[in-house]
Order: sequence, then C-alpha cells, then structure tokens
Amino acid sequence: MVYLFSKIVKGKKYYYLGENKSIGGQSRRISETYLGSADNLKKFLENDSLPKEVESLSFGLPATIMNLSEEIDFVKIIDSNCPKRNQGLSVGEHILIDLINRIDEQQSHNKLGKWFSKTILRKMFKVKDSYLSSQNYWNHWQYLNEEKIENIQKELLPNLIKNVDLSQIFYDPTNFSTYIEDKHKDNPKNMKRHAVSMAKYGKPKSGIKGLRQINLALLVTKDFGIPLWHKTYEGNINDVTFFKNFINSLMDKIEIFAKQCKNITITFDKGNNSPKNIERVGKDLHFYVLGSLVPSQHIDLLKIPLSKFDIEYKNSEGNLSRGHALRKEVFGKSCKIVISYNEKTAYNQKNRTERALAKALKYLKNAKEKLNGPQWTDRDKILIRIATNISRFYATKFVKWRLVKKGKNLVLNFEENKEELSIARDSYGKNILFTDNNSLSNKDIIKAYGDKDVVERSIRQLKNKHIISYTPQYCWTDESSRVHAFTCVMALLFCSLLKKKVAENKIDLSREEIINNLAGIRQSHILMSKSNKIHSTIEKMSPPQKSLYSLLNLKKYES
Repeated sequence: MVYLFSKIVKGKKYYYLGENKSIGGQSRRISETYLGSADNLKKFLENDSLPKEVESLSFGLPATIMNLSEEIDFVKIIDSNCPKRNQGLSVGEHILIDLINRIDEQQSHNKLGKWFSKTILRKMFKVKDSYLSSQNYWNHWQYLNEEKIENIQKELLPNLIKNVDLSQIFYDPTNFSTYIEDKHKDNPKNMKRHAVSMAKYGKPKSGIKGLRQINLALLVTKDFGIPLWHKTYEGNINDVTFFKNFINSLMDKIEIFAKQCKNITITFDKGNNSPKNIERVGKDLHFYVLGSLVPSQHIDLLKIPLSKFDIEYKNSEGNLSRGHALRKEVFGKSCKIVISYNEKTAYNQKNRTERALAKALKYLKNAKEKLNGPQWTDRDKILIRIATNISRFYATKFVKWRLVKKGKNLVLNFEENKEELSIARDSYGKNILFTDNNSLSNKDIIKAYGDKDVVERSIRQLKNKHIISYTPQYCWTDESSRVHAFTCVMALLFCSLLKKKVAENKIDLSREEIINNLAGIRQSHILMSKSNKIHSTIEKMSPPQKSLYSLLNLKKYES
C-alpha cells in the first residue's frame, strides 16, 4: 500500500511517499521517497512537475538471487539437463523465478504472475505476468524427473564446495505432512507422471496425525548449512532403511568430495544406526562416522559414575558439558566412545519424566475408580482409551498396567516400570557418542556432535512460514512433489550461500535479517507528467541495506 506521510524535522514539516508490506505477519514500511516541504509540493503542482505515476518494485532480493545464480551456473546446469525448444522461459528460469518467490514472498503459482509484475524480474525476463500460470509451471516441471534432479545436484556440487570446509558434514531425514487424499491416488491410465506413491501414512515429526507425509533426507555443510544433496522418498520408510539409498546416491559423487577434502566425517543421529550402514559409510563412501548410540542398548555405559567424567567442554553459548572417554567395539569396529553429560539437560529431562509419570499414575488411579461405572464397562474400548491417554502423556514406557476381568467386573492393576525408569534416570543429560575417526580429540567429538544442530536449523528454515515455507504443498503427484522439494531446497541453498557471503565480509546479520533488509531495497519507476519519461531510482536505504547493496554488487541490475 502506497500512502503520503509527513515528518517534523527541526520544527518544519516535510512530506514523503511511503509503502507498506506484510513481513513476518506484520505490516512494515519498506520504502519512503522524499517529496519535500509543502511549498515545494505547491511549486510542483503549479508547474505541472509532479510525477504522473510512481511505481515501487521489489529489487534487493531478486537482484541478489540472480547474482548468486550466475556465480554457480544454476540456470545453465538445469537447462543442460532439461533442454526444450527456444520458446518462452527455460526450465532453469522457471525454477529460479519460483525459488526467488519462495524467499521473497511465497505465493501459489496462481498468484506468481502478479508478484512477478511487481519485481525487477519483469525487466530481466521478457514475458507477460500471465505467462507464469500454474499450468505453465506444471508443464515445465515435467522436464525434471528423479534422475535429472540427481544429475543437477551432482553438477552443482563442485560450484558449491569451493572454499567450504568439508571435514564435517551432517545428514538428517525429516518429513512434511501433506493434504493428499486417497482420491488423489487414482491413476486409471497407470501413467508414471500421475503416480501418487510417495505420500504415505507414517510417524509425523509435526505431530499432526492422520495426514499422509513425504520424507526428505538432507545433507549439509557444517558452516552455514549449505545443502549438498537431498532426496524425497516414501513417507512410511523409516530412517535406518532409507540410509542405504542415501549411500547409493552419494557413491557417484565421492570423487568430487575427495578433490576438496580427503578426511570427511559424516554426523547423523541414532535413528540411522545399523552394522551394515556403518560398515558401508567407511567401505563405500570412505567417510568417517560420528554418531550416538541408543542408551538402552548400552546400560553398562550409563552406570559409569559422574565422578569419572573428567573431560570439560564449553559450547559457544557457555554451557558446560562433562565427559568420559573409553574405547569399545560397536557395529563390528573398535571406536572411540565419549559419554557426554550436561547438567541443565539432565535437570530438564528429569522434570519431564517425573511430570509424565505423575500424570500417568494419576490418570490410572482415576480410571481405576471409574471402572465398572457408566461408560467404563466395555473392556476393548477401555483398553484403547487408557493406551491412548498414557501415550499422550509420553509415559508408555514408564508404567505397567493390566486390565483383567474377574467375574462380572473389570480390574485394573498398575505400577511403575522400575526397569525403564532406572534406565531413563541413568541416562539423564547423557549422550553416548562414538566415532571411528581417531584423529578427533575427546572435546572435538563433543563439539562436532553438538554442531549437528546446523542440519536441524536448515530443516526448520524449510518449514519457516515466512521464508521458503515447504508447506502447504499445492501438488500431489510424485513427479511434482519431487520438483516442489527441489525448488524449496534450492531456495534454502541460496539463503545459505547468501549468509556465507555476508558473514565472510564481516557483516553481522542473521539470515532473516539479511533477507528482510534485502526485501526492503526497492526501485522506484517515476513517470514524469510533462516529459512522459520514466526515471528509475533506488529508494532510501538504511545503513545495513547500503552495506548489502555494495557488497552484493547490486548496482549492475539498476538499469
């Protein structure tokens, strides 16, 4: 919304043309153009010198992403894998415009043309905004199948890892809930492009039950969380099963990694552990492994007294962790083991467990009192009701209960599960870390595993409602779901590359601050009433915006 407003400066009133935009759910002023005092405005009106029209276009973010795209040959690599006749935009240009929109002001493809017309992209790509329709996007997405997405990622990889520390990389799978219904799975002609097989019922990390989900595996760098590889797969496949597919997908990229770094350690969580997976990481990928062990499978390590924890490590936030180191054979190989302990985490875990146990025991006590009363006589229904509520309290492991029939009445017996509680209490605040990289010191192991938050932050960025926003997903076939994921991960890639460039030039801004500042850099097109000439100018910038404008060389996109 464009409006006129005034400011009092040294007792005098001056007028400005302002424009507001919704950023992060709040209306914020993104530009202001100085018009002058009331006397100046009067002179303009008398001389017919006021602008006939003023149009404000989004400039900073589109220009920045275009610049980064040229640096890594993004469009060129996509187009070389997805050739089409020279008509309209290429496949790479469609994907680039789509991901810029996801970073700047994510819209459905129905509204993409309207957004496009309000950006400087309309000067760079000579197409009408009506060209960017949903149907046109679906048509171009068909050029990108699973194999081509893999090839594009492989060809991009050498451009992404220049001057990047690959000594430690992080892998983590996640999932995204969809609104794909059973009716969408109908494919009467059995056409591959209409297949809907990836969206399955599984265990949602969002906590929203009853929706089909699509899994996504992600591999990122330690610094800035740059995505190196991703893959979508069926929502009902668990992490440990898919890990072998991850290894297979990475095998043809080993030489690219090896040219940049000879000793790479890959970090992942315990959900991916299996003897075969750990063996293949070393044998097929030639990577070292750093992970954590399931506490309940190593009770002997949990019993080690805290008095033996003689390693001290402080993280970047000043939180102190202690540790105890030893060697042990795990997954068929001798590994360095470090049991880390954090007092703050132990306190929080203890409180959560005790609260869950107290809620479960209270509920079971109340259920026992209500038993055989109204609505408490059907054994099957009561079994489901109790199990559901105990699960809701996250206390399934901590209580034992049994519902039996004696004569005409039902009897409920319950008690604490002392064995499971003992394991939980011994594990408070502890992580059992293992690695086959003997060059890492004990403190390095604790730090390196703590750094895996970088991949979790990347996943949170994909789920951010204001920047990228993977969901909602406005498509349902496997083919379009893969391209949607590819577009979102590429948007994450550009955000990460942007953060890297800004941080390396000593500008202290978070990723969100960088994006919001760039979104506020706008270009005004002013149509003069007398000459009918259009003058372009960059609107007033804040100090951070000026720094970013200079660093990212945005001036070349002004004309």
